[in-house]
Amino acid sequence: MSNEALLSKVYGAGPVRRLEIKLKLHAPIDRVWRAITESSEVRSWWTDGSIEAHEGGRFRLDQGEEVDGTVKVCFPPYLFEFTWNDAPASAGHPQLIEANTKSLVRFDLVELDEAHTQLSFSQFLPPTEIVGASAGWHQIVGERLKEFVETGAVSEDPNRFAELQKAYAASGIT
Repeated sequence: MSNEALLSKVYGAGPVRRLEIKLKLHAPIDRVWRAITESSEVRSWWTDGSIEAHEGGRFRLDQGEEVDGTVKVCFPPYLFEFTWNDAPASAGHPQLIEANTKSLVRFDLVELDEAHTQLSFSQFLPPTEIVGASAGWHQIVGERLKEFVETGAVSEDPNRFAELQKAYAASGIT
């Protein structure tokens, strides 16, 4: 996989970095909004969980380890932001405590026309998490979400995460 095919970009220095993915989706903005804010939709392209899509609502996913966050911004259909793991030590993410921050996830949507949406995804996290998060979000947002909103289906490739993680590690992303 060439570096040109890598979707995740990382910005910043210090204890917290911003990972970013930008995509043009062939789907109306309302379709993308439902896919990222409705539990039944998220289950189709990502994982089981529950989402209370309003400010102060809970964001809970089960990915083998539970991720429990709080919705910080819900501005339909343009902006959805939530904390990633309100209790990082109990969920296996002690690096977030060492970085003296919670991780924050943000989906920004811009309607380009009736059939296209610009998605800007970002997560703020410590450098120790960058390679795994880059590979994970590349697969989850850049491939699975994109495929789901554009076709209604998602392909399964059990080796994809490992392949992406290897490519991001080789790219020197930090």
